[in-house]
Amino acid sequence: MRIQKEREDALLKITGRLKDKEDDEGRTEAICAEVTQELINIFEKLDLTTISSIYIDAFVIILIQYPLDLLNTIYQKNQSYLGLFRLLNHKSNEVVHLAFISIGSLFLCGLLGIKNTEPNFYFEIIESFSEDKQLFTLFKKAKDKQIKDDSSICIGILYNTKEIPEKHTRQAVIIHFISIFKDPDKWVKESSIDAISYLALSQENFKEIMNGIDIKAITKDLMTEYNGSEKQNKQLQHRQEKEAIS
Repeated sequence: MRIQKEREDALLKITGRLKDKEDDEGRTEAICAEVTQELINIFEKLDLTTISSIYIDAFVIILIQYPLDLLNTIYQKNQSYLGLFRLLNHKSNEVVHLAFISIGSLFLCGLLGIKNTEPNFYFEIIESFSEDKQLFTLFKKAKDKQIKDDSSICIGILYNTKEIPEKHTRQAVIIHFISIFKDPDKWVKESSIDAISYLALSQENFKEIMNGIDIKAITKDLMTEYNGSEKQNKQLQHRQEKEAIS
């Protein structure tokens, strides 16, 4: 207990210094001191009941403001996949939510430098550990809206150009995205639009999307509110027009 308290106190000092601040030097110091590596070891090995939100909160605060290319280097070096996915089994929704934030940033790193026809860099790695199945399980079972939102968004990013395997699941994920397109939470709203645009790069996913929504109307309706990628909006509209012609 004493060691745990000392560890948590040290992490609280780090997060107190870095939270909501642009302190690249402080973040670099924490990374060079192997704080993130130690946290990954904790996520992988410690009893989940002893891992409070302090640990994953520190992990997110240290890394989340890093540019994606640098963040990707850190993720690849530390190979944090299993530890982060293990946290999805935690009983605390706050811990699970923060784990999803980290997993989502990992998946976004997997889109760096790829073409529209290429899958997420991390897709095969995650699939080899069967962790993609865990995302679907959490999505289906989630009673908490935040967890359902988080899991669906991570699925959308991971399944860039890839067909969601089961039709029923594919429909459920897409229907959920439709339901949160105008969510009052800006991050949820914007992330859901991004995620469904990644899914739309798969023909089967796109057909399912077309069955449920008018992409052109929705993107036009949200244009004044949403400051996301114009390229993604145009991709979706182009796919819709192409489908209509064929």
